[in-house]
Amino acid sequence: MSIENIYLSLLRQAIWADKVKTDEPTPSVRDNDNAGTIDSQKAQNSCKPMLIVPDEPQLKQLMRLCSIQGTAPLVYDVLLGSEYPIPDDLRLQMKQVCLSNMMQFARLKDEMAYTFDTLKNNGIHPYLLKGFGLATLYPKPYLRSWGDLDVYVGSKQYHQAAAVLRQTFPKAKHHDEEWEELKHYNFVLPNGSLIEMHHHTMAFFSRRDGKYFYRLEEEAMNSKTADIEGYTVNIPDNKFNMLFVFMHAWEHFYESGAGMKQIADVALLAHSLYRSNDCDNEELAAYLKVHLKRMKMLQPWRIMGYLIVKALQLPSEEWPLYSDSATTRKYGERLYKRVMKEGLCRPKDFGDSKDRYEARDKAMALPIYKRKWLTLKSKISDASPMWHYAPRYTLHRLATSIGKGIRRTIHREEMVLY
Repeated sequence: MSIENIYLSLLRQAIWADKVKTDEPTPSVRDNDNAGTIDSQKAQNSCKPMLIVPDEPQLKQLMRLCSIQGTAPLVYDVLLGSEYPIPDDLRLQMKQVCLSNMMQFARLKDEMAYTFDTLKNNGIHPYLLKGFGLATLYPKPYLRSWGDLDVYVGSKQYHQAAAVLRQTFPKAKHHDEEWEELKHYNFVLPNGSLIEMHHHTMAFFSRRDGKYFYRLEEEAMNSKTADIEGYTVNIPDNKFNMLFVFMHAWEHFYESGAGMKQIADVALLAHSLYRSNDCDNEELAAYLKVHLKRMKMLQPWRIMGYLIVKALQLPSEEWPLYSDSATTRKYGERLYKRVMKEGLCRPKDFGDSKDRYEARDKAMALPIYKRKWLTLKSKISDASPMWHYAPRYTLHRLATSIGKGIRRTIHREEMVLY
């Protein structure tokens, strides 16, 4: 069995934890006297078929794949809980990753409670978005890889909330003026934690689609709540949340890359809404169909569904508007290969280096017209693979990026190199 298939098998065990029936082989213990064979006694006692877990070199390949997919703590926890004899040095690395993730989860949970309490005490009504807001969908929330804390306050309360947080975190660094204009304000705390305070849930490069989506956004912020480790927070309503989490995952393909971390978030939300008494499946499907068609995103939705059903074995009936057409299969297979190959580490086309930061530093030393040319090549390179999946969305995104570059060139402003 390939490293890729073993990885997906372990990931499915981590995220479903018997909530979804899959034909799942489990990691086996090698027979010490017959390396490469299956321990027959354990195979007989297991209720599932067993597979051979890779040897040490292959195990390192598996760990690298877990890292680029953003799911290392989830998969490592399954491996550490098995009886497979992992080498001591690799076992220690896995434990360190899991422990670090658990500590980050605890820190973000405390910062979330403090931030929300502070905003509420100042008459602001915050909502928790995406990553941390989806934590409870995982069997072990503290094993989902964490990056930042996303807090939505809306455009009406945005400037007041920004002033409150600047006063609350006086030593925090503020950056990303461009993203502040589009969707959020960044606070980097002294301990390295990042709080993104949103006036919009996501940025749109089509003004028309943005206005349409933001109207849905305002309607979705009501009395829906979630319990995050004993702390109650407001979250968007179910139907909009499904639409938003999908759109956010799709946007990752154009920027830092999308790994199984984002794909698992979408899959777990779809699964939880299908099984929830608070969400009518027919109403959800109708809601998604209307708004995805309006934004020309129905095909990407179906492609994402195919990928999730194939890779994570979500039952197809749990994905609204699921399609198994030839077109969906063709592009779904293509997207699946891209996710497994690149994950969250998609290289950028700056010169001859694949290291984005090294390449960026080299590019910044070039004359401005050469930097502009490299940035234009990068934007086109980002958009090209996505054209067949979502042509309208991709075109708007590319045109807006080029327009900004032209305006900055005219005003002799520095172009941000991603």
